[in-house]
Amino acid sequence: MSGEELTAKERMKRVFLRQDPDRIPAYPSVGAGNARLAGMSIKQFITDPESMASAILKAYKLYTPDVMLILGDTLVEAEAFGVKLKYYEDRLPEAVDFPVKDLKKDVKNIKMPDPRKDGRLPNILKAGELVLEELRKTTAVGGLVAGPFSLLMALRGPEQIYYDMVENPDYVHEMLDITTAFSIEEGRAQAEVRLGLNLGDPIAGTLSPKQFDEFAGPALKKVIKTWASEGKFCALHICGDVNHLIDKLVELGPGMLSVDAPVNLAEAKRKIAGRVVLVGNVDPVKVMLEGTPEDVKKAVKECIRQAAPGGMYMLATGCEVPPETPLANLRAFMDAAREYGKYPLELA
Repeated sequence: MSGEELTAKERMKRVFLRQDPDRIPAYPSVGAGNARLAGMSIKQFITDPESMASAILKAYKLYTPDVMLILGDTLVEAEAFGVKLKYYEDRLPEAVDFPVKDLKKDVKNIKMPDPRKDGRLPNILKAGELVLEELRKTTAVGGLVAGPFSLLMALRGPEQIYYDMVENPDYVHEMLDITTAFSIEEGRAQAEVRLGLNLGDPIAGTLSPKQFDEFAGPALKKVIKTWASEGKFCALHICGDVNHLIDKLVELGPGMLSVDAPVNLAEAKRKIAGRVVLVGNVDPVKVMLEGTPEDVKKAVKECIRQAAPGGMYMLATGCEVPPETPLANLRAFMDAAREYGKYPLELA
């Protein structure tokens, strides 16, 4: 590099072209935390698209990441399918009733919502459009698409789905056909407003390799391959310890693979071997929420040491940071990325 400073979008483009940017692209994954940074209640943030966009833009100026995410709560898709939520002013909503109580009977009555019209789903699209009006030229802006298996669990309830895979696998597959079709369409809707596609399926990471191959893997592959056939690539994120699934996740064909804090980043980089861009994985709780700015800088430096050599790497938190994460730690994250992530890398 000749010392030029790139925009965030230029920085990311070079990563995908396997070229060294001025520095490693970096972002903490922040959702409802942006509401707190903007002095807004979480309820207002997740229920009003103009408020969501306003908070995200205010928060952006406070810690200036290379990627800004349009994240509200993880139940927005489930609610549109009929899950009943209980709302709170200053914490995320919780599910209190599920539409699929009897899998054999209720699966036939599940109606796929329209991501452009139903529930709070249009809020994400509207907020994304408003944020992109301000940031499109310089900063990458992404949404989040619910993965098929995690969405299935949200409709059925967390205590039943593992039983269903053993006792009612045919009905699980029938439900997965519905949630897979929805994930595909939600991604199309987000791409229409020019949001980058992030596919998140956290519950898939709790499955054994055999269960993953039977249920979650084929559904994810169908989503990713369908988008790819339409000229859209995505980042795939699976929460938790997926060390045992890294090869399987790469084989699904995402453009980026985002891994959580329990994953051995150096080992993941070795397994991926340049097939996709690796993203991760500063601990969102132990470091970002509970640590000091110095702890954050140490964690960032270690992630860069493990995964940045050879390129095709983006620094991020392992998952969404809790809403209470201090602004000082978000700033420390980006400050450390700028200090330690410059190319050519010089890490003592």
